[in-house]
Amino acid sequence: MRFPASEQVSSHESSFEAAHTEARKKEFVGSLVLSSTDGDGVVVYLDGWPVYAKYKGDEEIDGEEAVERMKELSGELDRHVSRQDSVEMFRTYMSYIGRDEGLITMHRTDEVEVHERTVLVTEGGTLNKTELPPGVRLGYSADERQARDYFDEKGMTGYALSNNEVIFFENGTVVEKKEFKEDDLSILVRMDSEEGLGALECDFLNVYTQGSTGGQVDVEFDIQGWEIVRETEKNGGGLLSGLLGR
Repeated sequence: MRFPASEQVSSHESSFEAAHTEARKKEFVGSLVLSSTDGDGVVVYLDGWPVYAKYKGDEEIDGEEAVERMKELSGELDRHVSRQDSVEMFRTYMSYIGRDEGLITMHRTDEVEVHERTVLVTEGGTLNKTELPPGVRLGYSADERQARDYFDEKGMTGYALSNNEVIFFENGTVVEKKEFKEDDLSILVRMDSEEGLGALECDFLNVYTQGSTGGQVDVEFDIQGWEIVRETEKNGGGLLSGLLGR
């Protein structure tokens, strides 16, 4: 099976699910190659997010389905550590030769309803606010390229959010891009309540309650990659209409 060039390789017996969980937690860059009695497979990771997967057993499975199938298996695991640029070149090459069926543009997680949020960034003593409309969080992409590809493939309206910027899409097309900062450190987000924080599956470092009676909270988020949110209709208006004041 194909996978990016390796700088370091180690082998051990393990369940694939345990290795996958570790790869996610440690933001692994490289490949996990599984050999089991039921079949063989490979998953390629970029900053802990699976970006390519293929499994061959009784049937051949690609993408997210291959990852889920391999989670059920145990066997000999080879851990190939790669450079970031090697993984990016691998993705480009697989797409170029028409073998993109295994590419994963978004790692799907449980869908979570996300309420209106405000990103707060202070620059030079000035507080800048960016409003994010309500939607449904579908999952995460490893980088901006994958986020753009996912919205384009699905023709979807919504937004992609990272620690540094947000990109708004209308039917798969970029309509606005706003950069908050460049340091890739956590962001402060104002929300109506703490409800649903645990389900977002990204790190929130602190929660600051506004006022003595509760109400709004400011949450310090550390988003690994890009959060993918599909727009939900509200009061008959869409995301683009709200952005343009229509």
